[in-house]
Amino acid sequence: MGNSARKIIARIGLIFIILLAVCILGFIFFVIRYKINLPGWFSAPSEQLVDYDKVYKTVDGRDLRMDVYYPTRKLFTRSPTLIYFHGGSWNSGSKKIDDDVFSSVTEYGLAFISVEYRLTGDNGGYPAFLDDCADAIRFVKKNADELQIDENRIGVIGASAGGQISLMMALNGNSFGSDENLKDVQFKIKCAVALCAPTDFLNLDVYEDQNDRESAAQLLSELFGGSPDEFADDYRAASPVYNIHKKAPPIFMAHGTKDDIVPVAQADNFYQKAVKAGMKVKYIKVENANHKFKSTDGGTTTPSTDSVLDEMKRFLIYELIL
Repeated sequence: MGNSARKIIARIGLIFIILLAVCILGFIFFVIRYKINLPGWFSAPSEQLVDYDKVYKTVDGRDLRMDVYYPTRKLFTRSPTLIYFHGGSWNSGSKKIDDDVFSSVTEYGLAFISVEYRLTGDNGGYPAFLDDCADAIRFVKKNADELQIDENRIGVIGASAGGQISLMMALNGNSFGSDENLKDVQFKIKCAVALCAPTDFLNLDVYEDQNDRESAAQLLSELFGGSPDEFADDYRAASPVYNIHKKAPPIFMAHGTKDDIVPVAQADNFYQKAVKAGMKVKYIKVENANHKFKSTDGGTTTPSTDSVLDEMKRFLIYELIL
């Protein structure tokens, strides 16, 4: 074998060694960067472990609680976390999870936390419900070591009133909060999911039916303690559409075109203004779907509910996990 051939082989060998070293270093970086728990990727899902009724805040002698659903697959040494705010028009609902759609994300290595917050009838009008939810996020971040969560990968999710809360936490959450023990904790939301969410409390003209418009006005009057003429600043401060800014985290939105509780025009308007402001928003408009993403005539919705949920999970994997 001539010298030229040996030199070529030596160079190829050197290139191979360099490439192998780069791959190994890249793999190590990936494991460290995303806090990968390698054994978890090769193990079967475990039984769902839940820490129910964990107190995160006490207000006027009342404990506010959260349920912590730990990952059924421990894919990360510090788990990305999705914090859920329930719906119910701010005057009803609870943190209890009846549907496994949201909590099923624990199969992807995420922790899932469902939060209790004060309702309108519990002196939980504006800004109490937003204060509680912001403090819940602060509690999670402050106790990240105990909960084994990654404080830099916290997402929020909610439907209806919970969707509005989710958007507000993502857009301007640090401006809310009332717990002195948590006031020094600042948080950053990595992404948000808002399903059939109201976005503009000052614009009820989107309600085509007068009775629906009057019902919405009454609901908001109870929430804010008066009309928009009396509390315009509060109505505006709690409306996601007036809190849009280009540094907001990525947002996933879905809304039914036949939603008779929150008109789809609210989502349309938010999406248009958010995109114009430079925000990253994934918006799915579900044709023939009502407030619960069900068909209004017994037919089908486009896309299907399963397709919307698949898109939502892909969004969470890309924006919250990676």
